[in-house]
Amino acid sequence: MKRPSPALFAAWLATLNLCISRAADEAKPAVGLASLRVPPGFTVELAAGPERAPYGMAGAFDDRGRLFVAESSGKNIKGKDMPQFPECRIRLLEDLNGDGVFERSGIFADKLSLPMGVLWHQGQLFVASPPDFVRFADRNDDGVADERQVLLTGWKVLNTASLHGPYLGPDGWLYLTHGRHGYRITTKEGELLEGLASRIWRCRPDGAQLERVCGGGFDNPVELIFTAAGQMIGTMTYFTDPQNGQRDALMHWVEGGVYGKWHESVAEFKHTGELLPPMTRFARIAPAGLMQYRGASFGLAYQGNLFSAQFNPHRIQRHRLFTDGATFRTEDEDFLSSTDPDFHPCDVLEDADGSLLVIDTGGWYIDACPLSRVHKPEVQGGIYRIRRRDAPPLEDPRGRRLDWQQADPTQLAQRLADPRPVVRDRAQELLVAAGEKAVPALAQLRRQHTSPDVRCAAIWALSRIGAPAAQAQVRLALQDDHVQAQIAAAHAVGMARDRSAGPALIALLQHPAPAVRLAAATALGQLGEANASAALLAAAAQATDRFLEHAITYALIKLRDAPAAVTALRSASAKTRKAAL
Repeated sequence: MKRPSPALFAAWLATLNLCISRAADEAKPAVGLASLRVPPGFTVELAAGPERAPYGMAGAFDDRGRLFVAESSGKNIKGKDMPQFPECRIRLLEDLNGDGVFERSGIFADKLSLPMGVLWHQGQLFVASPPDFVRFADRNDDGVADERQVLLTGWKVLNTASLHGPYLGPDGWLYLTHGRHGYRITTKEGELLEGLASRIWRCRPDGAQLERVCGGGFDNPVELIFTAAGQMIGTMTYFTDPQNGQRDALMHWVEGGVYGKWHESVAEFKHTGELLPPMTRFARIAPAGLMQYRGASFGLAYQGNLFSAQFNPHRIQRHRLFTDGATFRTEDEDFLSSTDPDFHPCDVLEDADGSLLVIDTGGWYIDACPLSRVHKPEVQGGIYRIRRRDAPPLEDPRGRRLDWQQADPTQLAQRLADPRPVVRDRAQELLVAAGEKAVPALAQLRRQHTSPDVRCAAIWALSRIGAPAAQAQVRLALQDDHVQAQIAAAHAVGMARDRSAGPALIALLQHPAPAVRLAAATALGQLGEANASAALLAAAAQATDRFLEHAITYALIKLRDAPAAVTALRSASAKTRKAAL
């Protein structure tokens, strides 16, 4: 057999090497932006690379469109050591030319333990940095915080299943979440709150009136969103120990609710029956950030949808939200996915133009994560932007060209119906600040506007104003012909402890919508309305699901009307007897 010439052999070897090289390139997994997939009709682009946002965990915009990002140091410091080695920070990003890319990046605040939540509200930045809840201010507007105040402290730290938030409720309260690692907090009023269980918390923006909303034996509640009517939904881990492919969930959080999993700490609660169930069940996905889409750029089918950031499966999921009795259910699908094993989305939020931002923390985190076992601080994260390809440009998305200085309450009230969410939010804050002068315009908007969401916004503004004339209008909204508005009004009068609303709330216990009955029962318990016992016990007989049963029973527990409960033990209805017990 004739040997090939050296030239032919060299050519053959070069071709072989080229094929091997191409095969290796094809087998090499895509990383970063190249690894991301979104549905047809959408695009994804880099908004901030690792040089500007290397280890982001949570984000929030201020009213100027600047993005604050809670950022890790990239080190896996054990939770208990975090307060002793505060190396994390808050980063401030700015898009200087409106192209969707953040060109400027700086440090707004540093020397934090592990900041797991940021919120811009009333010109200040609020941060959960366990064991502390902190408020920052930048008085000279140089992009660096010059005031730092610990509003509350005492949430214990073990790992990232600790303090998250805060999240602004439509009622004007700040809500926080905390994992099952214990707390010992002295409130501003001098009360000692102590326990072990996971909790949902709320307080005023100055840290006053801290109270526990609900909780249970689960490990780690993270982000909260509020529907237009004020119903609270959140992400969490470990509603059960891993079994049958399940562990984590989306939850519908309700006043006084006790949720799984079973743990000795659930003994801290007043129980109304079985533990409340999850809304949406997941596997071991470690859901973190959560948002509800409010804009119009993605189209009508997306309005009101939830989006969750899921750490372990490297994805953002879309959840269509549906009313299901007194609670909700979802239909779920992947919206953004990645083949990069080091892509770990921790938060998802909506920008003013209706695009979505996804914050990827990178590969640094392994502490307390059963699926991330290799510490990779060299694999830094970034921020990605998702747009709808055919969405028309949104003119002036932040309403900067509107005359805010001269706008009267009637004009501001009309802006609660503006298609731009940022404009609606700014108008809401200005109406609240206007106080009683805004009541007539808000009352008219609530009566006449056709949108339930707009009516709810008017109710929340009235409730936050809180003056007698405003509160009277909120009570009238209990008779609104929109279910959402009635739910919002019931929540508002309950939070205000408005005893004058008692008769109207009792009447709502017969409402055909279970969610309205739940809101009315909750409010009656908050009011301590003694005359409501008989109506609540009668309503128990018609309870259609576990959430409504809980709300009625929890209200009865708070009323402490023993004679009425004893009488109800002879009721023909087993549901009424159960509530009485």
